[in-house]
Amino acid sequence: MNKQKIGMILAGFAMAVVLLFCLALSAQAADMGEIRSGETRVGNITTEGQTDSFIFYGDAGQGVVIEMAAIDGDLGPAIYLYRPNGTVEIAAVGGSYDNRIRIEEHLLEQTGIYTIVVAASWGYYTSTTGEYGLSFTKIPSIPSPGVYNPFPANGATITNLNQSFKWDAVTGATGYDLYFGEDVITPLEKIGENLTSSELPFPAMEWNKVYYWHVEAHIPNGTIQGPYWWFKTKVSPFEKHIFDTGEPSNPYPSIFGTHNGTIKPNVTIEVSKLYTYPCVGTGGHTEFAKIWNNTGFNASAVWESYKGDWHNISFDKTFTLVKNETYNYTVRTGSYPQIHHAPALPTTNGWINCTQFIDANGKTYNNWIPAIRLFL
Repeated sequence: MNKQKIGMILAGFAMAVVLLFCLALSAQAADMGEIRSGETRVGNITTEGQTDSFIFYGDAGQGVVIEMAAIDGDLGPAIYLYRPNGTVEIAAVGGSYDNRIRIEEHLLEQTGIYTIVVAASWGYYTSTTGEYGLSFTKIPSIPSPGVYNPFPANGATITNLNQSFKWDAVTGATGYDLYFGEDVITPLEKIGENLTSSELPFPAMEWNKVYYWHVEAHIPNGTIQGPYWWFKTKVSPFEKHIFDTGEPSNPYPSIFGTHNGTIKPNVTIEVSKLYTYPCVGTGGHTEFAKIWNNTGFNASAVWESYKGDWHNISFDKTFTLVKNETYNYTVRTGSYPQIHHAPALPTTNGWINCTQFIDANGKTYNNWIPAIRLFL
């Protein structure tokens, strides 16, 4: 028997059903994003039962060639091609000793986003893990109309929220709709309708979350549906924001007491510490601080006397001040901290207001704001 013989298994055969059921139960799955005609991608099946998936846009009647081969190993390859409607269209599973398989000039049956799923074949004398190469070619290789080159790319990590969604312009498109949200179980929200360009600024987002987005391109004879992409946001160590009142031009008069007010940041800020600006030659500091809001969130910090880094106090937890949300604060000071004599103070990253200050003598004011810095 020819050891290179490939088991070509068409959808509907009992063996394909069993294999696909096993794939559905796989412990690990990786979304490898879009694969383009003429491209060869490298992947690695690291655990038994793992499947990797690639997507492409295809037209009914268009030919495709898909080849998978082990790289420096004995991985047994298997390829499953899924139609846009989610059913398997054709599969190729390597047999005993096979480390290379190929779907040759297959004619697509539907138009839309196809998915290539690759896995181990579990053939005799082959490995169920290992590195592989996957090559893909369309015949003809001219890209069909689709929504390509998204930014953020599928699976990307974003550390700058002051950017825009972008994608390649679709020839003949009269407008675009953009959908966005945190959940693909429920429909995404349309945040851009009939856009005239292939770009839209990011909406308000939070750090350390996963978001999904999708573009539809309107053309004279219908709508081109783009893939569903996802990305995550993560605070960059080089772009962390702080909330800083800075030092006032004149910090006097100054006296210790209890400050109450509100903070409303214009960016999302991670916080774990509070620094107090002291008047020159004094030990001005914060003895107690609390930040909270009406959702039930609160964090507090207590001073540990004049030792170590006594200008800073640490909160009992690391927390997030979310952009455009309002938070209450209480700051009880000692000695002579610097004071902004104003009922409200704009800063680079938001506003801080004074609702009440009671000094050590019991006098009440509404225009004393402590000079502080909130940071991670």
